[in-house]
Amino acid sequence: MKYQLFDEDGIIAIVNAEKYNGFIGEDWELNELTELFVQQMNEQNLIIWKASEYGNNWNIEIRDTASHNKAFRTFEKTIEVTSEELYFIDYTSLTTIAQLENESVKGQCPDIQKINLENGSYNVTVRQMFDPDNFEEKDNKVHFEIILKKSTKHDSVNQIFWWETN
Repeated sequence: MKYQLFDEDGIIAIVNAEKYNGFIGEDWELNELTELFVQQMNEQNLIIWKASEYGNNWNIEIRDTASHNKAFRTFEKTIEVTSEELYFIDYTSLTTIAQLENESVKGQCPDIQKINLENGSYNVTVRQMFDPDNFEEKDNKVHFEIILKKSTKHDSVNQIFWWETN
């Protein structure tokens, strides 16, 4: 399955729309937002990473196994599927949800960003296929490979992948 996601900030996420609780309040601070993201990742509702310093139209491919192409960097994280779907979501949409109490993931994400899956826990491997410091935009190149495998693992993190917020 292939997807294209535009983001303005170089930050991409996969979210369980049914379980994600992203509201903070009208006047949130960045540290509150990043703490929320880590909490939601540890509750298996979100996977979020920094793709680059700038936004782009990202070409994303969902796969059963990794390609033989070399990845620049890789991480793994688990997420739970509870309504037979996950969504790709960008940082701008996540900040809108954080600010507006009645905003939802589905209100921010069109169906073209939906990943249909059986319910259960999944190990998600994200393979970034380019060096973000030496990036040349190519329309047909796959920027990220996402490998999904059913799992019983439950893992935790203490920060957002590839995002230094110091």
